[in-house]
Amino acid sequence: MVSRTTDDYQRMALAGCVAITEPAFWAGFDRSSPQGLYDCFRQLTDFEPKRAAQFGIHHHTWLCINPKEAEDPVFAREVIALIPQFLKCESVLGIGEIGLEKNSRNELEILDAHIALAAEHDLMVLVRTPHLEDKLKLIMDAIRNHARLDPGRVLIDHVEEHTVRHVLDRGFWACMTLYPDTKCTPQRAVDIFEMHGTERLWINSAGDWGNSDPLAVPKAQIDMKARGHTLKSVREGQLRRPAEVPLAIGKVRDRMSTKRRPLIGITADLAGDYARNRRTYLDMVAAAGGVPLILPPNAALREEMLDRVDGIIITGGDDIDVSRFGFPLHPKAECMPAERQDAEFALLKALDARPEKAVLGICLGLQMMGVHRGCTLIQHLGDGIADGERHRNDAVHPVEAAKGSPLASGLVRSWHHQALANAEGFEIIARSDDGVLDGIVDPKRRFYLGVQWHPKRTEAPETGLGVMRSLVEHAG
Repeated sequence: MVSRTTDDYQRMALAGCVAITEPAFWAGFDRSSPQGLYDCFRQLTDFEPKRAAQFGIHHHTWLCINPKEAEDPVFAREVIALIPQFLKCESVLGIGEIGLEKNSRNELEILDAHIALAAEHDLMVLVRTPHLEDKLKLIMDAIRNHARLDPGRVLIDHVEEHTVRHVLDRGFWACMTLYPDTKCTPQRAVDIFEMHGTERLWINSAGDWGNSDPLAVPKAQIDMKARGHTLKSVREGQLRRPAEVPLAIGKVRDRMSTKRRPLIGITADLAGDYARNRRTYLDMVAAAGGVPLILPPNAALREEMLDRVDGIIITGGDDIDVSRFGFPLHPKAECMPAERQDAEFALLKALDARPEKAVLGICLGLQMMGVHRGCTLIQHLGDGIADGERHRNDAVHPVEAAKGSPLASGLVRSWHHQALANAEGFEIIARSDDGVLDGIVDPKRRFYLGVQWHPKRTEAPETGLGVMRSLVEHAG
């Protein structure tokens, strides 16, 4: 979202958002040349989709010249002439947000040019309602003058109590953009749902320069539930209905929220009577576009667990008890419970017969992937390198990744005192600056990757969330 920080994308991902649409809107000032709008279109079709994708969110857009900048018809037509070259972008849904500001002859001319472009290319149209009935009537009449444009493919946004019925009665979709305090609040939107139903009526969150909240939709959902609405009616107004319009023209296809998010199994640690894991694993899987599911350490059930998940994370924890394989145990080793160790190795054995499963081993998980295949374990880094402590306590250090590998070079956070000495059967694709093995991959498998650091606590997107996104994408 052009007007929002990256933190907003993260919040939306954690709230379950998997797709957004963002129109080309007024920048707060008039652009001085068509090139300014060209750069805006590039940002909406190239940069923003990549920024959203870091959090597993699909970004879609609408293109136009805003009515505030449409008073100069020569300038405006030069901008409209730029739009067709962007229509090949899969993320472009249609033309918007168009409308009227002063009801001038020039504005009406450019409004008509936008509508004609949409009709020519069989696109949807997003209209920004001016809140006044006379302007709204002019806009709807202009659309109706283009017989090729189906009113069911036109979304008229910013409707309120006094305009919603006019829109619905003429066959258009009516949209309510929610703000925390001004215009249409979540509470007013629920009132409108109760008065007019959910047919061709839906809500969206404002995310503009002013006081707005990208999470306004889930807040309205809470208000609907509090008033006694059923889950079915809530979904019709907020989940199913909004997806129907984009899907109708095949632009979003299965990338929208109708696609099932990959179910990612996360192996649990044991602590006394508890099978548990850190919340950061759950949050990062959700932010990457997956659905997290904690898997209890039960060796007997590992096969059935694999039947139900799309991907696996073998998590960090205490050390491998190598004495069970006939090796002397280092005095500084702090071994995991035997029950967990048995369950993890049972999982790895089951995964050998499931090369299609996407697997990510983190810290201890990488070490277990290696030991399972006969690799040698360094039981205490302090015995072999000058400063083994630099890999503990979430310390930050650089890693260098091989070019063309699934990993990126950068800064990471680690917490371990053991590591693999070799990686037979794997490709070593990353090392820390002191030579510690930090990344392995099995190129013969769909996605079988291990990292020695903790992506869930690493701030840099390329070595943090980006690693989790790779898992989710290959699991989908």
